[in-house]
Amino acid sequence: MLADIDQQLPGQLDFRVAETPVFVPAGLRDKLIAAGESIINVIERPDFKELTEGAIPPHQRVPNEDDRPEFLTFDFAVCRDENGELEPQLIEMQGFPSLYAFQSWLPGEFRRHYPISDAVSPFIEVADFDSYQEQMRQFILAGEPAEQVILLELFPKKQKTRIDFFLSNQLWGVKAVCITQIQRVGRELFYENNGELIKIKRIYNRVIFDELAQHPELNLSFDLTQDVDVTWVGHPNWFFRISKYTLPLLQGPFVPPSHFLSALTTYPEDLHNYVLKPLFSFAGARAPARNRR
Repeated sequence: MLADIDQQLPGQLDFRVAETPVFVPAGLRDKLIAAGESIINVIERPDFKELTEGAIPPHQRVPNEDDRPEFLTFDFAVCRDENGELEPQLIEMQGFPSLYAFQSWLPGEFRRHYPISDAVSPFIEVADFDSYQEQMRQFILAGEPAEQVILLELFPKKQKTRIDFFLSNQLWGVKAVCITQIQRVGRELFYENNGELIKIKRIYNRVIFDELAQHPELNLSFDLTQDVDVTWVGHPNWFFRISKYTLPLLQGPFVPPSHFLSALTTYPEDLHNYVLKPLFSFAGARAPARNRR
């Protein structure tokens, strides 16, 4: 199967995939859905933005934030409860796109190489692969010409997730463009395609501020924090709001109790059962001491 993927998309797969299909029992599936909905209920609270204002570093706040996140990704550990039943436990969450093209495409590759029954599906609330792609295409493009909608990333050809960028272009017509190639003219943004400057109307954003900060030598025409005439598909501020910062706001059977260290007056006696998470570190990076809480 891996050889087949490499033949279709040469040199694009740069991370491991499961050696076999993964089948999720219906009971665990329903718990995962319930866990996700309980988190969404908190994000939909009218005071959620007020409670998460401190999550956005002032020098990284982007103008024109929308009222709700476009994307949600929840990471769960699969555990066993006191009765030995499978259950999810939240690890982390993000208001940022994930591998939405690749992870919808991969089950089709599994089906071609493994005897999987048609009775099981990787899709929930959409009928099939084609329906999913059509919904995503409409959502990301919103009726705009595909050439005026870009997937924005830093050095996309070097990212381990580049297979998803390739498939996003193949499935939805959205081209991956490096932020270093963006040209700003007043409030308008452009990129060059086959020698022609194309005006950008929508940005499917995959740029993370932490990665930009690692390259202070870059001389960018466009800074993410500038007020420009584009629509964000996944506004950057939600990357900060829906993160470790949100965990103390959540409660329920599928969310381990979390606290801001600065808010505690006493500490649990069983500290060996707890994990200290730096608030402003992402993708496993270690945060500077001044950013820990």
